[in-house]
Amino acid sequence: MAAKNFSDLADDFKKLYETKEGYDAIIIAGKRPRMKEFKVHSLILRTRSSYFRSAFSKDWAERNDNGYLVFQKPNISSLVFGMILEYLYCGIVDFHGQKNNEIILELLIAADELGIQKLINSVQEFLSQNQLKFLQSNLIKIFELIVTYKVFDNLKKNFLETFVKNCKYFLRQDPIKILHFIIHHEEFNKYWKVVLEAICETLPYYLNQTTSVH
Repeated sequence: MAAKNFSDLADDFKKLYETKEGYDAIIIAGKRPRMKEFKVHSLILRTRSSYFRSAFSKDWAERNDNGYLVFQKPNISSLVFGMILEYLYCGIVDFHGQKNNEIILELLIAADELGIQKLINSVQEFLSQNQLKFLQSNLIKIFELIVTYKVFDNLKKNFLETFVKNCKYFLRQDPIKILHFIIHHEEFNKYWKVVLEAICETLPYYLNQTTSVH
């Protein structure tokens, strides 16, 4: 039986990621003033991502005066791109270390763009396990992503059902904005009756809150 030393392999790739020894490419991620250069190994990125397999091909790649491959990703923040590189090199993604939930949402969109399926699966699983928390942090943001990006399709049903179960709570937060969004997106048609019933039940609460302000 062959011995498997995956921990040693992971440690070696982690050292390579940290030291940048022998790097042959530079990726510039994000926009000013948070733009950042990442020194990377094109072979590793090509092996781990279908997107970079094409990006570092002869048809796409450009070299600077020092001979390094240079690639720009202004649409992915430097923070998110750093997380992606850590995953590609080390197989690690720290969900719980992120205080800003929007970073996790951006990570899923970026992983989808870069064709990193296992990372997509991991982020989707984390979001599924913490859907109420994410809805509470930014309900409208989640709704916007659900109707815009296909990578959220697997999560759409569960997110919407969680919203419906907690509809009264959410309507008390920002009823006007929520109603405006729901009315203009057909994804919510099947839940409209439940939302209307919740509105009727929460309207007295909302009116009392408005009266108390005055």
